Amino acid sequence: SVQDMMTSLTSDSDLDSRLQACNELAELGPAASDAIPALITSFEGPEPLRQNAIYALAAIGEAAVPALSETLTNADGECNEGAFVLEDSAYALSAIGPAALPALEVIARHDNEWLRVNGLFAIGEMGAAAVGSLSVLRSALADESHMVVRTALDALGHLGLSATPALPEILALLRTNKPEWTEKLRREWSGAEVVRMNAVMALLRIGLHEHNV
Repeated sequence: SVQDMMTSLTSDSDLDSRLQACNELAELGPAASDAIPALITSFEGPEPLRQNAIYALAAIGEAAVPALSETLTNADGECNEGAFVLEDSAYALSAIGPAALPALEVIARHDNEWLRVNGLFAIGEMGAAAVGSLSVLRSALADESHMVVRTALDALGHLGLSATPALPEILALLRTNKPEWTEKLRREWSGAEVVRMNAVMALLRIGLHEHNV
């Protein structure tokens, strides 16, 4: 039963048993919605368990969106120029697909930079299926944070040809050099330079050659 699987997740069961519980919950799909809190708690476990919990939540689908959105909104991570891992809740929301877009759009407009990055990333990971959020991605190109702008550019690139309406804003970023983006980051690149590089990559992914840009 779902209750038995939840018990396996929240008890001191060995890792294999907890992974199996995630797999069985995923097979149940939306019928396993009672296990959403236990699956989210599994984000605190080792990497294999976190991955399986993400897949199970994606299989449950839309019913998991409110709890995952709350979890993501309460995250306390921060952006940095080193390698960083985005929130598990962002990956799970992305895996759910378009049903999560309204919640992710709210997060992509949050006052917190880290949350905006996670929200935009999750939208972009859906690829062309996220075309309904194109306006949110375009708006993010005007963000004061170059990290947010870079994430929005990556997301637009994932949309491919569906992001064609954003070409004017992307092209404008090739000439943008905000004073607050001039500080040198890793490898002696400034924020503005990395934005321009991401803009070029987005243009290539969208297919600028298809538009004679």
